[in-house]
Amino acid sequence: MHYDAASRDATKLMPEKRDKQETFEFWGAITPPQCEQLVGRANAIGLVTPPRIDLSTNYSDSPFSEGWAAIAVGSILRAAPNSDVIVLGATDSERSFLHRFVQTPPGLVASAMATNIWDHQRKPLALQSVLSEDIAETRGVFHKPNKALTLVELGGERAETLRRLADRTGDMAVAFTFLMSRMRERLELGWLDTSTNDDFNELLWELYDNAHRHGGTESAESRSVRFVHVRRIVGQSRPLLLRRAENAMPILRNHLHANTLGRRDALLEISVSDFGPGILDHFLASPAGGRTSAPRAEILEQLLFSSLTSQPLDPEAGKGLPKALRAARALRAFVSVRTGEFMYVASFAGNGEDFRLQRVEGIDAKVTGTHWHLVWSAQR
Repeated sequence: MHYDAASRDATKLMPEKRDKQETFEFWGAITPPQCEQLVGRANAIGLVTPPRIDLSTNYSDSPFSEGWAAIAVGSILRAAPNSDVIVLGATDSERSFLHRFVQTPPGLVASAMATNIWDHQRKPLALQSVLSEDIAETRGVFHKPNKALTLVELGGERAETLRRLADRTGDMAVAFTFLMSRMRERLELGWLDTSTNDDFNELLWELYDNAHRHGGTESAESRSVRFVHVRRIVGQSRPLLLRRAENAMPILRNHLHANTLGRRDALLEISVSDFGPGILDHFLASPAGGRTSAPRAEILEQLLFSSLTSQPLDPEAGKGLPKALRAARALRAFVSVRTGEFMYVASFAGNGEDFRLQRVEGIDAKVTGTHWHLVWSAQR
């Protein structure tokens, strides 16, 4: 991993770390293998001594770099909530820097879940209050002009923007769909035609609703966090976008190469993340899950691709994720999901009928929550 001269100078100011304290460093390009390495280290050492997590606001423009960092940060903090989080370059007097930090996915997760957050001189940072201020001011939708928007929810609560829209429309799904349309407009991406709007709306609603049900079961005091992160990635040329995609995942580059990019090349990236128990462990903790003895991978695939559910008496339960993946196939999207000790991916660049994702071998570090990543070619 890369860090610049300013970061190196900042680390010299830090006091001696605790005896045998493990340090996890986050900056630059965070990729799936690096996320796997970070979470695997956390799983392996057992976190008997709370580790140190060094964070910055500088992440690469590769797709999902901030998302993979957020997954690793949340997984380490769920295992060791007393970790020392060091925000490089921050001081409590530089409020604008702190606001920028909490509105990045890794900063959001750290601010919501960590109990010990410091600047590089070990002075405490009141990031939970900064996060609360930003959520109240934005009604739960962070906006980085011309770059990204993030819908943020803590505990079991819906975002205030969604609650207000649902009160007006009388339907939470309609409210969410309207909000996603507004977010796309604010990013100035006119890539969807009317024939694909229904698929797009259904896909995002099902993933968001699933994240809320699986990751929103805890109280606000439990430091649970969920987000839908929508980002525009603009490249000066097709080769530049393909290089960025390959830095993220080689299979993503192949997906984009198979799709026709617009004359003015851009990508639409969407992450839907929760830091609850995850799809599989949420099911296994239910009465229905307690009655199964099948292998974990087999159960997860039934949850993802068939109608297995923790609510067997609800005729609509268990249909959401298969519907979402069929919609992703119709949209020719790239999709990945990381949950527990599993990762599945699919490129729907072709016109096949199969909507199942393929399991990525060699993944065994157990992450907290469930994390969906989606990419489309876009036109500005």
